[in-house]
Amino acid sequence: MKIRTIVAIAANAVLGLSCLACSNAYFQSAPEDGEAGASGVGSAGVSGSAGASGEGGTIGAGGAGGASGGSAEDAGVTEAGEAGFGGLGSTDAGSADGDADDGADGDADAGCSSHAQCGTPSCSNGVESSPRCEPSGECKVDKIPCAPFVCGVSSCKESCTSDADCTSVAYCNASKKCEFKKTNGAACTGNNACTSGNCVSGVCCNTACDGANFSCGTGTCTCGGKACGSTEACVDWFRDSDKDGYGNPTVKTLGCSVTGTAQGGYVSNKQDCYDGNANAKPGQTKYFTTHRGDGSFDYDCNGSGEKERAEFTGGATCSSCKMASACVGETPAFCSDSPVCLYWQTEGWKGYTAPGCGASAEYNYCIESPVTHKPNAWIQTEAQACR
Repeated sequence: MKIRTIVAIAANAVLGLSCLACSNAYFQSAPEDGEAGASGVGSAGVSGSAGASGEGGTIGAGGAGGASGGSAEDAGVTEAGEAGFGGLGSTDAGSADGDADDGADGDADAGCSSHAQCGTPSCSNGVESSPRCEPSGECKVDKIPCAPFVCGVSSCKESCTSDADCTSVAYCNASKKCEFKKTNGAACTGNNACTSGNCVSGVCCNTACDGANFSCGTGTCTCGGKACGSTEACVDWFRDSDKDGYGNPTVKTLGCSVTGTAQGGYVSNKQDCYDGNANAKPGQTKYFTTHRGDGSFDYDCNGSGEKERAEFTGGATCSSCKMASACVGETPAFCSDSPVCLYWQTEGWKGYTAPGCGASAEYNYCIESPVTHKPNAWIQTEAQACR
């Protein structure tokens, strides 16, 4: 009986102390933001639960239980930035941090930590889109033009095997790189390297310039340094120094087949045999007693000097002639209507041999006397004319 009484007294004492601890814990004010929870008084109890997170603050730590047993079961719920009440016990409660050093931030975004988190690279319409993560945790997308290459599967191509791997204003060069097409006048290796599509003799040209005699050294197709019409050919024009309408075959220049006539001093034919004398030309009918300028008497361009008065086989003596009037209209130039007039010649070179072109000799003229109507001899020195 005595023993039971002692145990009851001890229990009541413990209970009283526990209630006192409860009372003290209840009336103790909550700590400010970041302060530790109040320590429990009494015997060991069960560790209290953590307080719920307030807006913008960290989760308050529950008070630790006493060393020998449980304390109050739960800590109180905190307001913004305040720590929860510690549970009853002998140890300190955890602190609450209003600056979010250890807890979650209710307002801030998560952000990025790698490029992969910002999206997948892509390429379309000649522009590569490349997502990346900034050091600040912000995602950004770089826009990269592909030109002169085109888009690949998800990025710009960096090499080519054909012009299809390049934009329309570029071509695939020998180094398997897309290169922008060249303007007229630039060196080229093929038609695809030129904006005009025409590579002529290693130079980009404004046209195909594929006709005979055309050239394109400057980037413009020309004939003799001048541009021709689209239907014109490039032909030879010949120098006409004497202005007789016939060109010198040895002096020529290239010119457009139609507008080339505007080139002064040149004609389209090459028929002149001597371009230093306008009298020397094809079709000349006149005879000349002086050479044309180069020692030749070939004025009609037939290849030889034709004498105006040639040799006569029968000679020319007026004593053997009958009246000249009787021979009028006869062909050839002698009369055959009488034995006396057989092979009769009215005139000719004295001595029967005609001089060479430009040389002079005596020439016999037979004239009819207006009084006697008989032939009379008239001798005169003449120069041989030729053509």
